[in-house]
Amino acid sequence: MKSFVTISIPTLMGVFVANFTTKKDSPYKIIERIKGNWKKDLTKKKSFFADFSLGEAVPLHNKSGLRDLKQIEKLSEEIEKNTHIYGNRGLPNIKFVLGPNSKLILFDGHHSLLSYYLKGKKVLKEIPFIVVSLENYAPVGSSEIAFFFPEKARSEIVKDWEKYVINWQAEEESKLELRRVKTIFDLGRQLGKRNESSIEE
Repeated sequence: MKSFVTISIPTLMGVFVANFTTKKDSPYKIIERIKGNWKKDLTKKKSFFADFSLGEAVPLHNKSGLRDLKQIEKLSEEIEKNTHIYGNRGLPNIKFVLGPNSKLILFDGHHSLLSYYLKGKKVLKEIPFIVVSLENYAPVGSSEIAFFFPEKARSEIVKDWEKYVINWQAEEESKLELRRVKTIFDLGRQLGKRNESSIEE
């Protein structure tokens, strides 16, 4: 089975989505293979993930694993100016894999997603994002999730990926941490009050 990539870009004219099929590989390598001309494939449509809740996304860090909490404040200021957050080649900075039980596991862009969430964004169609899944929106397995962890810990992750998170700032022997937050909602609650003023019910 091949991998399937979804890129979603919100604009003033609506949400534009591009999809790619590629060979099954590490999610990092799949992102690297996205060519610079991907924008020509964007079309205005609703993505499969449009209504997924930001708060229900699964982080790969506890609060202790977040590199720079001040960065969240800086990104929040940009969001207040209606500026979206992008990374290399203009790709969305926020990247997920679709994991078991249809959980969206955030593997890149924790500071960015938390900034959107704490500013009151509710669902994925409101922000730029990438999701790596298998064909027909099938979830990836624990062996793909293990790529996000140190190599020596991967066998443990394959057995029970939900039990652990990663802290790349810690000493080598302490990088693998027991999970203390299950969702972005949990992590956001630890960081500060969510701004509900921008949410339309």
